[in-house]
Amino acid sequence: MSVQTLSGWLLRLARLDTSVLAEAGATAAATGPLVGLVLACSFISGLGPWLWWLFQDFPATGEAFLKAVIVGGVLQVLVWLGWLYVSYVLATNVLGGTGELMAVFRAMALAFVPMIIAVPMFLEPLAIGLGVLAVGGTAIMSQAALQATTGLDTGKAAVANLVGFALFALVMSLLGAVGEIRGAGGVAPGVFFFSLS
Repeated sequence: MSVQTLSGWLLRLARLDTSVLAEAGATAAATGPLVGLVLACSFISGLGPWLWWLFQDFPATGEAFLKAVIVGGVLQVLVWLGWLYVSYVLATNVLGGTGELMAVFRAMALAFVPMIIAVPMFLEPLAIGLGVLAVGGTAIMSQAALQATTGLDTGKAAVANLVGFALFALVMSLLGAVGEIRGAGGVAPGVFFFSLS
């Protein structure tokens, strides 16, 4: 798969052309690049809270970078895989959809791109709003991806996606409360970095 093809997909996604999700799902050669894309977006989403931390002039910026970007980014991808798998199993084994797991993976991987909206979270008055927008945009695009690759109608795709998303949101929230630094952030990127405990 060429860089030009991936760039074209990203531009179409930015224009909210959700037909690109079905195309990504059907392109087996895109699996490797889309794995890299999910990892990159996850790491990038951790930059927002880390930059917020940095601009607050808090100590332990290295620890914040490690937890928000590196460890948090890897953990977010693993938890996202749980979201994907739970949604796929519900869609195909319970709700009557059809489709291959790897096709759903590829489409939902491309749908993960809105997570990068979390980068400007360092703008303190907008931090939580941008973080929620990143997660919400990813959830909406993931539903479109699930629907495009399993043939489910909107309602059934929403149920399958919501259950997987609930797992993601709850586990990421727990990770945000683990290993806190100065009571402000845990081992998670984006909006999940911030802990209310």
